Amino acid sequence: MLTLSSDPDVARQQMLGFILYLSTYACADGDFDDAEREFIRRAIRRALEERYGELLAAAPVELREDTINRLQGYFEGELDRTVNEIEEMTTESVAQAEDNADFVLSRLKVRCFEVLQTLDRSQQQQLMTAAEELIGADGHVHAAEQALYDDLAALLAADRGEAAPAAAARPPVVVEEIMRLDSSGRAPAFLAPLERNYSADRATLHAQLEADRQRALRVMERLQRARDAGAGRLAGKRSVHELPAGETFLDGYTWIVRPEPGQRYEITVIGDLHGCYSCLKAALVQSRFFDKLAAYELHPQHLPKPLLIFLGDYIDRGFYSYDGVLRAVLETYLAAPDHVFVLRGNHEWYLSRGGKILPAVGPSEAYTELRPIAGDEFFTTFHALFESLPVTLLFDRMCFVHAGVPPDSVFKEHYEDLSSLNKWPLRFYLMWGDPSAAAVIPAKLQKTPTARFAYGRLQAQGFVETLGAHTLIRGHEVVREGFRRNYDDGPVLLYTVFSAGGADNADLPPRSNYRRTTPMALTVEYAGGAAHIKPWPIDYKRFNDPATNGFYATPRELSAL
Repeated sequence: MLTLSSDPDVARQQMLGFILYLSTYACADGDFDDAEREFIRRAIRRALEERYGELLAAAPVELREDTINRLQGYFEGELDRTVNEIEEMTTESVAQAEDNADFVLSRLKVRCFEVLQTLDRSQQQQLMTAAEELIGADGHVHAAEQALYDDLAALLAADRGEAAPAAAARPPVVVEEIMRLDSSGRAPAFLAPLERNYSADRATLHAQLEADRQRALRVMERLQRARDAGAGRLAGKRSVHELPAGETFLDGYTWIVRPEPGQRYEITVIGDLHGCYSCLKAALVQSRFFDKLAAYELHPQHLPKPLLIFLGDYIDRGFYSYDGVLRAVLETYLAAPDHVFVLRGNHEWYLSRGGKILPAVGPSEAYTELRPIAGDEFFTTFHALFESLPVTLLFDRMCFVHAGVPPDSVFKEHYEDLSSLNKWPLRFYLMWGDPSAAAVIPAKLQKTPTARFAYGRLQAQGFVETLGAHTLIRGHEVVREGFRRNYDDGPVLLYTVFSAGGADNADLPPRSNYRRTTPMALTVEYAGGAAHIKPWPIDYKRFNDPATNGFYATPRELSAL
């Protein structure tokens, strides 16, 4: 059984890792039964008795027992929380042809690997022994449990040859404490006319769908003009440092924004919105983006240049996908195309099969809702729109992308210079990966049966530094706190922002696990190569109201069809 450190903080982290590790094995077969729960409870008890029996040997028996019992209750609560988190993984999106169970097992395997990397060899062996006992606790060793054990044992036995990163100065990026932004300001005037639920009246609905389709066509036309103007400019360029200062262009699916010398910038970053229109409207109001843009256009020499970056995943999960978030995001881009950047997320992925457009990611609530009533022309247009959306934005030495870093094998095979970011294999995986607490995720763990995979700190560092950048800001992952500092203490920094959610957000179904998330956005203040990142919560509540949100002024009608 695990021997806990004499340092209480270290001991707590060891115990939490121990619980996560054993919970993973218990859930690997999809059934966390009573025998497995009791095994973990007894394991927690033994570890606590060993540590506190020695630490409090001279204390009265009552004090020792009370201490152990209180800690037992705390860690059993952590066990329940961990199991709930694992169960929530079953709601995560995967490609349509994939099995969610494969994704869950792959993710759990990475989490176990992360725990093992924090332990010395003796402690690793203790955990492996405990796992071996656990998987037989219910009287039957499930194939998934044995496969998990065998894979992790093989990884521990292998010499991964990880080199420690060379010491390097932290980039000039400061993450400040969470700030609060007022939500009582004016919304952009163009939003109110857009706030119309799809109608149950066929003629009205047809007009609404056609208006949305025409808006998508205008966005594609605008992107194509930008793409034509910037075509080929990344060829042969190995780093953003080789690109001229003061220029903004789109080459293929990669935006380049090279700051103008002496110009300050204020960048609003909005992560996954997933049909939460109230979050989008609140973020636009709280950031005062359009007010600041109007002021900047009057006094460009004296004010920061405002930019707005959307990190993708506009549809699914929430109630307001096509008619809410996507409609408004596209209109926001058309209102200020030189200042607004709309990136692609993994949910913006449809496939054309046999003359039909089909969703590539499931669950696909937005498609399922509209498919019976929207014609092929509608989905063909949005399929084309999604295919046209850029995937990466490089602003100075900051990289903005939906998910993060491609697998090692894909990066090595396809990357030659910055123009390689436009190749489909790289674009695809930039929309699917998640950062791990481990330094390196072995190739075997990156080769998952699903599109989602994990990458480590050193893999993120290698990718970001190859581009000439030092900071990556991404969305994609449901982080409960809304903003997470994944890698915040090295030569390469990585942060996650998630902008959908809210405990009582009526934009979401009552049982949505997004209700456990605090939606957040970011303000990035940039000057002279240095950046200050300021996270802030999105005040969606103010816009769950018919007085401030036209979608709430009338009932949703699609269910009537």
